[in-house]
Formats: sequence, structure tokens, C-alpha cells
Amino acid sequence: MSYPGHFFRADTCFAHRGSSLCWVDLFKGMAVCDLRAVLRHGADPGFRFVPLPGECPTYDRGQMDKRECPLEAEEFRCMACVGGSIKFVAMDGYGERPGNEVTVNIWTLSPDLCGWKKGAVYHVRDIWASESHLSLGLPQNLPSFPVLSADEDDVVYLFFVDLEVTEDGDAEFKNHHVLRVDMQNKKVSHHPKSADEMPVQLFSSEILATECSAYLQ
Repeated sequence: MSYPGHFFRADTCFAHRGSSLCWVDLFKGMAVCDLRAVLRHGADPGFRFVPLPGECPTYDRGQMDKRECPLEAEEFRCMACVGGSIKFVAMDGYGERPGNEVTVNIWTLSPDLCGWKKGAVYHVRDIWASESHLSLGLPQNLPSFPVLSADEDDVVYLFFVDLEVTEDGDAEFKNHHVLRVDMQNKKVSHHPKSADEMPVQLFSSEILATECSAYLQ
């Protein structure tokens, strides 16, 4: 898919309000197809492009792939429909600034899809200082793969990898954990599923959001 002058690749897709389909390029924005005209009048589906919030930089995938340490969009961004609203979470500064300067930010798209409103912001350094993070004995590593809760406002799940540096200077994998960050109430808690039950390869936005929300029920 493309829009004028740009290449568009969908990282995820979801339905919105029962009549729209949304395809999201986390580096560019969202393409929305409103199916009401198709269903009611048999018209051709119309697509609309919704850019990311103005504060969020866009990236060219070709240039990203040429970086010394290329990033996948899902590593630090996620968009989903939460309680009827489209929300976008991004880790500002991910891969560009020290971990203690990275923030987790949430935006909500207006009902007319014309603008984003910035909401809760949470500093990674505050996650490191939380009781849950300290009780697990986790190092101050940068979290990744933020995922919006499927049914809770301003709740984000973050994936932490526990690495141990050997005498040779190599990093060895020890374990991984999921932390639940309630950004409105500034509360961090450990998701109770074990690493064996939530292996690394399952960390996609659709699977993790469903898994976490279902477990909490």
C-alpha cells in the first residue's frame, strides 16, 4: 500500500466502531477504510490516511534498515482500539537516548479522526525505581514491545529481558518478564504469567494484549 510520495507497510490492523478497518504503519500513520458507504450504497471503499501525532518522528524503513542498529516498529510503538477509542503508545527516545531519558507516551485519536490528544506520560527511570521492578531484581535495562491493554485506559504492558554479562563481556539471556504499567495511577506491577507460559515468540501486540487482559479476568 502507498500514499503520495511514501511507502506504507502495515504493522498491525484492527476494526474500529464496527464499520471501519484500520491498517497501521507504526513508522508513518494509519490508513482507514470506512465500510458504511459500501454496505449501505454499494459504493467503492474510500481510504483515509491519518498521520501519527506531530511529536512523533516518522521513519523511512529503507533508511532504518541501513542503521548500525536498525529497529523494528513494534519494539517501541503500538496502536490499538481501546474501549472504542484509537490509542497510540510510543517510547520517546528509544534507541536514540539513554534509557533513563526515555518516556512512555500515550495519545488518543479524536472521534472524527482529525487530531491526537496527548495523555499520560511515564518515565522509564520511574519503572526502574518501582517496587515491582526492584522485587524481581531486574537490572536497569530498557523495556521494549509496549502493548496497550485491550480494555483498560492508559494501561501498558512492557517486556523486560534480564541479561547477565559474562567475564568475556558477552550478554547471556537469563529470563524475561512482563510489567503492567498503569500510567494514570502511576502504578507498576508484575504480570503473574511465567516466562514458560509467555515465550518470546508470542510477543506480538494482538496476542499479548489478549493474553494479559484475559488473565486479569
